[in-house]
Amino acid sequence: MKAQIEVLSGNSYVWDADVAHWLRLECGLVGASIGGVAAFKQQNAVHGLPLELSPEEVTLALERGWGELAPALGTAAAAAAAAAGAASRKRARQASAWQYYEEEEEELGDREAMDAEENGREQQQQEEPAEPTWRAALADGAPFAIPTTPAEAAAVNAGRSPEEAAAAAAAAATAGQAAAGEPGGEAAAAAAGGGQAVPEWTFPATQEERHRYWVFRDLHAKGYRLTGGSKFGADFLVYPGDPTLYHAQFCVRLLPYRQPILPAMLASATRGSHQARKHLLIASVVEDAEEAAREAGGAAEGAAAGAAAPADGREQQQQGGQQQQPQQQEEQPVQPPEGAGGAQLGANSRGTGSRGERFRIRYMTIGPVEGFG
Repeated sequence: MKAQIEVLSGNSYVWDADVAHWLRLECGLVGASIGGVAAFKQQNAVHGLPLELSPEEVTLALERGWGELAPALGTAAAAAAAAAGAASRKRARQASAWQYYEEEEEELGDREAMDAEENGREQQQQEEPAEPTWRAALADGAPFAIPTTPAEAAAVNAGRSPEEAAAAAAAAATAGQAAAGEPGGEAAAAAAGGGQAVPEWTFPATQEERHRYWVFRDLHAKGYRLTGGSKFGADFLVYPGDPTLYHAQFCVRLLPYRQPILPAMLASATRGSHQARKHLLIASVVEDAEEAAREAGGAAEGAAAGAAAPADGREQQQQGGQQQQPQQQEEQPVQPPEGAGGAQLGANSRGTGSRGERFRIRYMTIGPVEGFG
């Protein structure tokens, strides 16, 4: 089974109920049902299809072969072409109406100018309308079509059926559109059929999006289920199983590895997570290429500083007989003692990006919450 994912205005949807069920149970992609349920009174309590997938879920499904992007529907072009065709038909109806009223005025003036005594009876016999077909149908209780344009009304009054009048009007409108070169039904069909190209999926495009996806993929590979965490002020909510059966255990916040953490932000994020009975999990992505470039830059700066040191200082150190050997050691994170609670540092997870980028993810949990986890 493979999911057909439709992308519309940057959002991704799955419209098949069986596929949505398979993605949730077998693939671990939860998504969010955003559709209404027919004949259900409380529309905000229960939602149905379509299933909206997050950008991270779509990227993981495409990477694992669980889904593919469906061809674009081209609804915008089809709607524009249909609107243009409707506008042209409206102009044609207006022109026909104006022509009808002008002809009526001319005939009225001619009738007034004629001698009522000599030509009145003859004209009344000639212009007396035939019995409309809809009157007999209405009397018999049979279905009938109601004329909607002056041309159709004139045809019905002349004794022709509404179907014949509608066909004649449609033929005239099509001929007028072809002569004027305006888009009609053919243009709308061409626009709808021309949008069959598969859309290009660009997520993740930035470094921040790559880091979000790598953390999502790593936690998903560990067996967790992830959803959006905006309602708890986090990037993700992490569940030990299906969200319908378990509460979330972690609120995941993504922070740059070298960026200092404000104490107020840490306190507010920790308090919000613990009040909801969840752990706060801080995730930081370190790319090996950036780390190597940073270490190379630090080594170059250290070498330049050592070469620029004054020679007098070195002579004084030699004369005084004090030979000091600097110790260059990398600072190690302080590990809290067992049973102290609080933060747990040093949990690493390595991975490789889609373009061959090598990285590692450092996790730090704030907790645990008493009586949970």
